[in-house]
Amino acid sequence: MRPAEDEGACQVRREPARAAAALRRVAKLLRSASSEAPPRQAPSKSRQATLRHEWLADLLGGRPTLGPNALAVMEATLAALDTVMRAVETVSAYFTGAIRREIANLRAERATGLSKRDWQRASGPHLRRMLATGRFPALSKAVYDGTEVDAEATFATGLDWVLDAVAAKLAQPQA
Repeated sequence: MRPAEDEGACQVRREPARAAAALRRVAKLLRSASSEAPPRQAPSKSRQATLRHEWLADLLGGRPTLGPNALAVMEATLAALDTVMRAVETVSAYFTGAIRREIANLRAERATGLSKRDWQRASGPHLRRMLATGRFPALSKAVYDGTEVDAEATFATGLDWVLDAVAAKLAQPQA
């Protein structure tokens, strides 16, 4: 062994079958992490595998290894990142829409000088006439039976729903 050479790198060259087997285990762990658990677990599983097989650290970084198991690790990692990006985009879309709606209401209050309550009072007679036609039963039920909820509670409830849906989607096995 040359003095500058790492022991782990020598082991990989001496025992390619063992290295391939370890990479297969890492690929399997990553595939299970990306399909059965939140994507943030894939890096943790890679770390655990590398701590068990320190010589794997010599394969990390630098030019990528292009064998089938290394490619499977890359595939699982990229699939997990794609899933994370979709989850972030979903939460961001909710956040953006909810905030824009709330800001639009605040701007309408400033522009008209009518608070939400004043606007409801002013619009009430027209809305009651429209609801009395019977053409809008679901809306009528919501208006007359609904509970007034402030903007913060509405936002928090909607965010909980979106996060629950994202979590449920992430928990589903990938096809």
